[in-house]
Amino acid sequence: MQKGLLELESHIRKGDEPDSPLLVDTYLRRIEHASSLLLSTYEKVSLYIHAARLLLDTVCDCFVVTHWRHHCLNQIYRPLLAAQRMVTCDDEDQLIRQFRRELNILAQYFL
Repeated sequence: MQKGLLELESHIRKGDEPDSPLLVDTYLRRIEHASSLLLSTYEKVSLYIHAARLLLDTVCDCFVVTHWRHHCLNQIYRPLLAAQRMVTCDDEDQLIRQFRRELNILAQYFL
């Protein structure tokens, strides 16, 4: 992954800039761009699941400001929807279903 993308991930995960909601938008646009450079759909789906997992990990972190956690939860649909649109086989669909189950359980518990 690009260095800038890793820095964005760090800022989002730690909630360093909770009053900058465009940070998540910028990150997800860069994920879209990185996905367009990948050849296999499995890699693309995995990248989108990685982005969704980052947002979910942030949602579950009680040390991050609550409104930032809510913002991340509100944006988690974007990488999930993008991944769902790319599914071409059962393995990819299984990745998404497994993540959705985890999301449904954890989001209720932490927020």
